[in-house]
Amino acid sequence: MKALADSGVFHLGGVLIGTHAFAVLGNLLGVRWDSPHLKTQDIDSAGTDRMGIVVPDLQVDVPEVLQSLQMGFLPIPALNAKQPSTAFKVRGQAIRVDFLTPAHGARRDHPVFINRFRVAAQPLKFLDYLLESAVQGAVITSGGVLVNVPNSARYAFHKLLVSGSRELSSQTKAEKDLHQAVQLIEVLVEDRPGDLALAWQDLRKRGHGWMRPVTAALVTLGKRHRHFLDKVVATVPALKADLSRAFA
Repeated sequence: MKALADSGVFHLGGVLIGTHAFAVLGNLLGVRWDSPHLKTQDIDSAGTDRMGIVVPDLQVDVPEVLQSLQMGFLPIPALNAKQPSTAFKVRGQAIRVDFLTPAHGARRDHPVFINRFRVAAQPLKFLDYLLESAVQGAVITSGGVLVNVPNSARYAFHKLLVSGSRELSSQTKAEKDLHQAVQLIEVLVEDRPGDLALAWQDLRKRGHGWMRPVTAALVTLGKRHRHFLDKVVATVPALKADLSRAFA
């Protein structure tokens, strides 16, 4: 992550997502997460194929940056041999770096080449919501690494989105998604309720296809932890009508 940061990936709009971002959000919010999954060696970085602001025509050659570490990073072949790799792995080790981008239009299943990073990224549904309003945070090391991470409220609702969209064969991952969402929401209800209200307002504008998996995940949580759901509804009043339709 330090090599990616030093090369300018985050300066050019790259966003750290996944469990490492969850750890950084804990640093930003001043809490220590109760999670057994924070030591993952999967590094997920995301970005759009275009910048939202005008910047000089700068580029970062991500494959070259990984190669310069001399750790043995190799591209992971895509299932379709005609498509470029979107991930790199050190042979014989668990460490892996994936690159993701929001899925748009007809080419939802095809890797998208992000020119300014010189790397292909795997399109992922719902990712545009997560990347909007990203903030800066620090990965805590001996020196610290400055990165971009998602807005904490958007991260929480995105985890509900993903959890409610997973297939039955991925329920272990769905439970991890719910666990992270619950921990974040519990903190935000107390310390930053306005962030939750704004993130939910934006989510509602995106239509039924977005709302259905979120409400499904909240219904699941409500059956297990009614007190938790009541606190969320009290914080985000617009949720009440949405959940009433889901429970009906």
